[in-house]
Order: sequence, then C-alpha cells, then structure tokens
Amino acid sequence: MTDSTRSWPVGLRRLAIVIGPAAAVKLAEVLGGTENIYIPKTARIDHLLTSVIGLDRLEDLCSAFGGERIEIPRGTFKDLKKAQIIDAEGSNRDVALRLRVTQRYVRRVRSELRNQYQPDLFKKTE
Repeated sequence: MTDSTRSWPVGLRRLAIVIGPAAAVKLAEVLGGTENIYIPKTARIDHLLTSVIGLDRLEDLCSAFGGERIEIPRGTFKDLKKAQIIDAEGSNRDVALRLRVTQRYVRRVRSELRNQYQPDLFKKTE
C-alpha cells in the first residue's frame, strides 16, 4: 500500500492491490458506488469491465474475485488524482494537461513519491 492509497476506502485499496492504482481509479470513476458487480470466472473481451480496465486487468480481477459479486467503492477525488499522477508517464506539463491539474501539483505529488523512496544517507545502519 502506498501513501497515496492509504486514505482510500478498503474496497478500493483491495482492488488497487489486484489491478493496480490506475485501473482501480478508472473503475471508481466509471462504476464507483455500485454494488453486486459480478466478476466472471474467466475474462472475456466483450465484458463491460474489459472496456473500463482492459482485458489484462480483468484477467487479474477474475483470478482474485472470479465468481464473486463485489462493490466498487467511490474514492476521494484528491487521492484518485494522486494515483493517476503517480501512474502517469510523461513530462509534468503533459500529465497536468491530460489530467486537468496544475503542473505545480504534479511536481509536488511526484516529489513526495521520490522523497518517500530515497534512502536516508545519514541513518545509521548495522
């Protein structure tokens, strides 16, 4: 679990672990707040979820929840945008334009992520 997903609803975090944060965000945007979504045992190209998250991610979802009915929770807009920024490729400007946020916000989110994974050079290790 990353810091960006820590404040997400449990169900959305569970989906992000299985299909990745970007696909979980997409599901929340399209189907968020719906209940009893049947996850097939095997992925099909003509399934509604394939059009939302793609066949590869649906296969992952089927492996984890095939044959079950799940709820697709809504997320918080701010945290969902962070996940999209973290998963996005391209320059800060390109990502900002594509996601309709400011370049400054993209820089800040990416900076938080870099700082999170940088080793502490002054920390004593044994």
